[in-house]
Amino acid sequence: MVDLTWPAVALVGVLALPSPLAAQTSRQFDLNCNLTLVSQVTGGPGNVGRTRVLSTLDWSPTFVIDLEARRLCVRSEAATCDVVSLQPEPAEHLLDLTTSDDGSSIIVNRNTGEITYRLEQPLTTDEPGVHERLGTGRCRPAPFSGLPSALF
Repeated sequence: MVDLTWPAVALVGVLALPSPLAAQTSRQFDLNCNLTLVSQVTGGPGNVGRTRVLSTLDWSPTFVIDLEARRLCVRSEAATCDVVSLQPEPAEHLLDLTTSDDGSSIIVNRNTGEITYRLEQPLTTDEPGVHERLGTGRCRPAPFSGLPSALF
């Protein structure tokens, strides 16, 4: 009679080893998001203290994220994906996906998938006021699609 317990134990031991691929994919992923952005003005000529909605827009970006390399890119309707440095994480469950220095912020709660977008800019008039673009929505994780490589 052949003893098959040793190969079975060895196979179980191999399957239980941590996989470098599993560790890599948890630090590299895409986020498919859907938000509704509201553009509004508070204050300004003849509207001191009042808010007026200018427009709403549905936005469905895909954030391609590599936490190990601290890099990300945003794919939306345009097929381009410019790679930028990922912001430091303010807390373990929050992911800062802000990609520009225009005063905007994009924060994703990693526990709930909720995404918030905020951009505030002062009005260019003599009266005090602010133009805001605000958005909320949800993100779903997806397999890592890869960051584009540099041309040179």
